[in-house]
Amino acid sequence: MAAIIHGQNRANNNGAQAEEMQALRREVGELKQLVHQQTIICDNLTQMVAKGQLSGSTSTAPSPLERAADPSVAETSPDRFANI
Repeated sequence: MAAIIHGQNRANNNGAQAEEMQALRREVGELKQLVHQQTIICDNLTQMVAKGQLSGSTSTAPSPLERAADPSVAETSPDRFANI
């Protein structure tokens, strides 16, 4: 009887481990895809900077933090946090 119980527990554990391994494999695949996307974005930005299409500062507008600290911006302004 003990052998049957222990045998079934091993089978259940193996099934749970297999499911966990599959979930981890899916997650690693998703992370790899995300890293590839971000690498492409970085490469594109680097090329744009090299071509002069993008510089360190693209606008003279205040940063979102500067705008948030500005008391002249009304608390109820809908676009107050739009670019934060």
